[in-house]
Amino acid sequence: MHILTFVWIILWTSPLMSSARIDSRTDIDRHNNLLRAILWEERQFEDIEKRAYDSLETHTHLLPCCPTVKRRIAPRGGLSREGKLLELYRDVNAVQRFYETICHPAVADMPCRFIDPIYRSKCVQNYTYMYAIVKDFNVTEPFRVDYMRVKSGCTCKVEEHSSPAEIIQMSGN
Repeated sequence: MHILTFVWIILWTSPLMSSARIDSRTDIDRHNNLLRAILWEERQFEDIEKRAYDSLETHTHLLPCCPTVKRRIAPRGGLSREGKLLELYRDVNAVQRFYETICHPAVADMPCRFIDPIYRSKCVQNYTYMYAIVKDFNVTEPFRVDYMRVKSGCTCKVEEHSSPAEIIQMSGN
């Protein structure tokens, strides 16, 4: 379904990608309607995903090593896969929004919970790439559909065993 959405975005935004500006009011309306449709489709998938998770068995007794916080964001820019700064398409009637999952501020770059101190562990931020309508920052070029980096979770990174001297030092002896 995501491929179909991508093809649909490409077909309907091709006039926007071929010129750096929109010439007529009808073009503006057409592009605004397109972005509204994309955002509406995102909401429909969100409802499907929620229903799918409702049917799963919940394990309330399980605790994460690295707790997370989920939030909805509407950034003005982001980073590409190549690390370039991107500007997101935005106007009065259309704002691109994304869901991100960040490490809880109390655990970010801290040792993971439930991991024995003889191991070096750290909660690290994970990222994924999402499609967005973007252009390179501070460049007069047309908008395009490209990947943008979004925070997607928090993972416990466990490193090799500590040396015996470090273990003795951490135990306070």
